[in-house]
Amino acid sequence: YIEKAKPAAHEAFFHRAQSYQATGKYENAHKDIKRAFEIRPFDAEVLTLYSTILRDLKKYAEAEPFARQCT
Repeated sequence: YIEKAKPAAHEAFFHRAQSYQATGKYENAHKDIKRAFEIRPFDAEVLTLYSTILRDLKKYAEAEPFARQCT
């Protein structure tokens, strides 16, 4: 199971979230990027993808704080 592989688990969740996003499975992408964020909350790539996925889900207000943290 992915979570048992911490600290590298965030990479697995991150890459799977990217794959889900690329195939339009935004809810699944959201679940995985949220887990990557829980492991690495200050990772710029995680924050950027989290913001993008939330925008894909049209959750613009939720996406804004993540986007601000990336800059």
